[in-house]
Amino acid sequence: MVAIIKNNLRLLLASKLKLFLLLILPLLIFVIGKGIGGGGMTKLQVVLVNPQADPLGAVLAEEMHSMDYVVRELSEEEAKESLLENTVDGIVYIPSSFSEDILKGADVILEMQTNEGQQFMKFVQAYAERFIVRAQMLSSLHAPGEVNELVELLRQREADTSFHVKQVDVPVEKAGLLLSSGFFVYLISINMFMVTQLLQNEISWKTLERIQRSPVQRSRVIYGNVAAGMVILLINLLMIALVSRLLYGEILPMAYYLVWFAYGVTWLMIGVFLAMSISLPSVYTSLMTLLSVLGSMLGGAFVPLYLMTPFLQRMAAITPQYWAMEATRILGQGGALHQLAPHFLAFLGFIVLFFSLGLFTQRRKSSLVRQAG
Repeated sequence: MVAIIKNNLRLLLASKLKLFLLLILPLLIFVIGKGIGGGGMTKLQVVLVNPQADPLGAVLAEEMHSMDYVVRELSEEEAKESLLENTVDGIVYIPSSFSEDILKGADVILEMQTNEGQQFMKFVQAYAERFIVRAQMLSSLHAPGEVNELVELLRQREADTSFHVKQVDVPVEKAGLLLSSGFFVYLISINMFMVTQLLQNEISWKTLERIQRSPVQRSRVIYGNVAAGMVILLINLLMIALVSRLLYGEILPMAYYLVWFAYGVTWLMIGVFLAMSISLPSVYTSLMTLLSVLGSMLGGAFVPLYLMTPFLQRMAAITPQYWAMEATRILGQGGALHQLAPHFLAFLGFIVLFFSLGLFTQRRKSSLVRQAG
């Protein structure tokens, strides 16, 4: 088995073009993507729409500034345009009766708008709710006659506070990490197909039929091909980890590498199934390109899912790229590994499905060869 793996690696890395595609290009894509977006942590970009220039709305904006949120006040049209362009994380709409409702102790309806998947806007929602409760408590205790008096009470209370809680930067998906992950996901699918193309070549040359009469078992050739692909994948992940640590000074959570590894193994199984099923190299190459490109486009590797139509968003779930990109997005928003259980179950489902199909195809071909012999 070790000799088969070594031979596969030697064949894969013998060509300078394949060496570049398998080992160097994924690293370059990751570095360029991280360089574009900076990666890591960022401050929330929040827009307040306060058309009536509500005084308490202005105080809320000031306090959010002090909590290290990046707050801008724009018109409703400008705010919606910024959200569509993905230059802001969310919009907070201040109603015209905001101050009046707080003074009366009535229910305050604060509308927020964000792009799908921006879970971190819950931090803003929680802070705004605490501000409203605090303002209503001061109003009930001191019974101010006017809004300006309540504004002064809030500012005085803030000034008299002997300590200030500084908001820790919220983990947010960065364009650089998401962009590099999208292209890396696309390259993994292409590279794993290139690995299993060795198996397809042996089938087209009828090498595996001759192996039937040799000391090497046919299954070992297949497993050796899969193992060689895993070695290539592990080298890619190790190089990314080293570059992230040495060049950017950050350590990506292990969950990222687990997602990428599970995704790579998924495409190895798909490649093995196609290699065992297709005898013509030209057809295999065409399908390799078609499945990789279409899957990446539909799965959100190139275009964010929230820009797609609802029908395409539902269709995206049939692609492994969708589950890889959604897992990366959740991790970029500060999600934990246990939140990715559905994603790893999806990868496991893909792996079991295509492994079973590949095993069935291999046994069927073995049966046909024995009957022909």
